[in-house]
Amino acid sequence: MATIVTVVMLGACERGTEEPAGAVILTAGGNIAKTNRGPYDDKRDLLFKYHEVTFDKAFEFDEEMLLLLDQQRVRAAPPEIGKPVTFQGPTLKSVLRALGVEKPQMVRFLALDGYATELDAKAIESKDWVVAVTVDGRPLEIGRLGPIWVVFRLDDPPNVDPDEELTWPWAVFYMEVK
Repeated sequence: MATIVTVVMLGACERGTEEPAGAVILTAGGNIAKTNRGPYDDKRDLLFKYHEVTFDKAFEFDEEMLLLLDQQRVRAAPPEIGKPVTFQGPTLKSVLRALGVEKPQMVRFLALDGYATELDAKAIESKDWVVAVTVDGRPLEIGRLGPIWVVFRLDDPPNVDPDEELTWPWAVFYMEVK
């Protein structure tokens, strides 16, 4: 099935280093300037422990915090869903700005099942990446490809190698900035 994409830029709003009010759906660690939580805790952070992820500092986002950043919508038909859907979430660049990161060398995304993918500086700059938190207006749920699905805007008309869509990690819960 061909991928169809449209992009709509939405309003921008940045919150400082506030604490999440709701459930944390994305934690960012690594080479970040802004933090809102302390280091990895061996007793508290059991999912991170399971995935052998540790950090000295991190930033936690709830859904509301992510939806207050610069938003994009991406229309696509990924094979995991089997029909055209609309993803929405902040741009990766706005997430990085919220973390105080100007020029990352690499961003690594980790999914709940242990799948990980990395984007180098060129990939980050060359594509309009979206850290999607909703699909067709509904939150991406754990067990249903959520809480985060990282997608990118394609050319119009879409011109993508099907293997390239495999770089769209879903069920993402952690990102490490290098």
